[in-house]
Amino acid sequence: MKDLLERLGFKRKTNVIVEAITPAQTKQAIQKRMFLFGVVIVVAMLTIILRLFYLQILQQDSYLDKLARYTRKYESITTPRGEIKDRNGELIVSNRITKSIIYYPPNFQRQSDKWELAQKFITDFNTDELIANQSDLVDLVLFLDSDKIKARVSDEDNRAYKNGEMNNNQFDRLLKSLVSEEDRNQLSSNDIRAYKVYQQMNKPTSGGMKIILNDVPSNEVAFLAEHNLDYPGFESFSNWDREYLESYGLGGIIGSVSKESQGLNSELVDYYLAKNYSLNERVGLSGLEQYYEDTISGSNTIYDIKYTKEGYAQPVELETGSKGNDLVLTLDLDLQKYVDNMVKETILSKKDSLYHPYYDSTYVIVSDPKTGDILASVAVKTNEKGELISNGALNHLEAALPGSSIKGAMVYMGLNENAVTPTEQISEAGVKIAGTPLKQTFTKGLGSTNSITALAYSSNVYMFHVAMRTANANYAYDQPLYGIDEVDFGVMKSYFSKFGLGSKTGIDMPYEEPGYIGKRFVSGLLLDYSIGQFDSYTPMQLTSYINTIANDGVRVKLRYMKETLWPNTNIVNTTNEVEVLNVLENKEAIGTVQAGFRACVTEGLCRGRLNNNPYQIAAKTGTAEYNFINAEGEYVDNAPHTLAVSYAPFDKPEVSITCVAPKSAYNQALTSVCIDISADIYDYYFNNK
Repeated sequence: MKDLLERLGFKRKTNVIVEAITPAQTKQAIQKRMFLFGVVIVVAMLTIILRLFYLQILQQDSYLDKLARYTRKYESITTPRGEIKDRNGELIVSNRITKSIIYYPPNFQRQSDKWELAQKFITDFNTDELIANQSDLVDLVLFLDSDKIKARVSDEDNRAYKNGEMNNNQFDRLLKSLVSEEDRNQLSSNDIRAYKVYQQMNKPTSGGMKIILNDVPSNEVAFLAEHNLDYPGFESFSNWDREYLESYGLGGIIGSVSKESQGLNSELVDYYLAKNYSLNERVGLSGLEQYYEDTISGSNTIYDIKYTKEGYAQPVELETGSKGNDLVLTLDLDLQKYVDNMVKETILSKKDSLYHPYYDSTYVIVSDPKTGDILASVAVKTNEKGELISNGALNHLEAALPGSSIKGAMVYMGLNENAVTPTEQISEAGVKIAGTPLKQTFTKGLGSTNSITALAYSSNVYMFHVAMRTANANYAYDQPLYGIDEVDFGVMKSYFSKFGLGSKTGIDMPYEEPGYIGKRFVSGLLLDYSIGQFDSYTPMQLTSYINTIANDGVRVKLRYMKETLWPNTNIVNTTNEVEVLNVLENKEAIGTVQAGFRACVTEGLCRGRLNNNPYQIAAKTGTAEYNFINAEGEYVDNAPHTLAVSYAPFDKPEVSITCVAPKSAYNQALTSVCIDISADIYDYYFNNK
């Protein structure tokens, strides 16, 4: 009842209906609400007006810039890259200023106009650098006479295309497949050259500039300037090209840079686009040019592409670019040249030797064990034509069995695991496992060896016992070898990796080969592993190994780059600091290994030329089995690799040498190839410091 009364206009007061709402009160309530509504509208309008004032007046420039960013064409021009120098400031790579002919498409030009210009262009300019491939020729046939090719399409395919059963891409592929070899052969050379120019004129870029020709001679540049009205949109442009000076085998290490026609590395295109690179921008494709792309590439010059009333492109510079930073390498170009030439002479001198009939390649690295600086990196191979090809990058890209050269790591493991003591004598009686041949030391008449003499005379038997003791294997002469499993291989791999063997060295290259890691874990193979006949390592990994021994168990990262310089100055920008990767804690064990390496030179298998000088060299040689099929199709298994790793001076190391000479031994005869190479390098190094 109360609710009904209230709906009829009565008020409720203290739960009792006492009076009705008057018309005046109703009018007053309506006016109050209208006033509040008007205030809200005014406040809203003021807010909108203030917001529009902020956006259109205060933030006008900011939003105009954003609008321009999305609507204008910007051109990003690559500036010259930084130079690359050796540790003494000698230039290895520089830049050469060149002239290019470029094309900015005017707004008024049709495709037919471009084709006419392209045909005219080839009569006045040398276009030999523009080479057409088979795909270009097919496209040209379709460009010149597509109706003829379309007439070859079957009725069934035409119906499928018209009915939407075949999309445009599929139809284009069909047309290309119908272009015959006869069609391609009928194309004139002028049409082919003109079409390549036409392709360049229509090439998609992030901005408007298309590079038509590079490295244009001055007379053609002058001709274009005199006849610029005949070539609307064409003009000359100052460009640059990388100039690689004589590098003595460093080409693979230095790497290369793409051309504008190549643009970004296809494998890394997403990475570069995310960093605001243009599709046609020049970048490092390999080696140091790629690894230090961010450092050596300059900041680009940015142009805003505007158009005149007549429709011609008019680039306006917005940001001035700068040259990239210079790289100073750890390499010594004079030492590199000497080692490269000397290795080639060594290979040639033994070409017809009865003792080295298959010797055709050598890998050498000269390094500073304290800093990891690579002073020289030489790898020389003989190609199928009998030519010697030098490419230092192979030192981190190719691997070989190390043979006895890695026995220093074995001795360290045995001492650190308390499997042997430094002075313990172990009998040189061969190790015989049931069902396998007797495993013994190549050097005869040793009787017994300890940790130092085992290194000096390269005892295999000593290493076998170290491996078996570390694995707690149950060995009895001519009985099966029990107690060895995958875990024991893992222990040995772990020790080897602390020296840099079987793990990447971290050398500043885009890619580094890790070497071959054995996958079979048969007991007898652990013994092979202990003498370097299981896993294979790169010369770079062997350098890390010998440096760790020379550096008292401290393994530092190997490096090619020493520092960067600000462009056009000799002021250091950044320094590539020495980086310690790991430290071997057992200094007594490392000292024993060092003593064994020194004994190898003074009294053991490394004696000879390495000991006939004042440099106090420590070294270890190695011989690794190798088999292959020779040029005559015969199986060869008696031409093993020979190796030598060394450092000097023994008491205060400043230089190390790794040498790998594949197939340089013959019929198990001792060979001095790497010993002689190392001795020559030490003579040169210490006489030219």
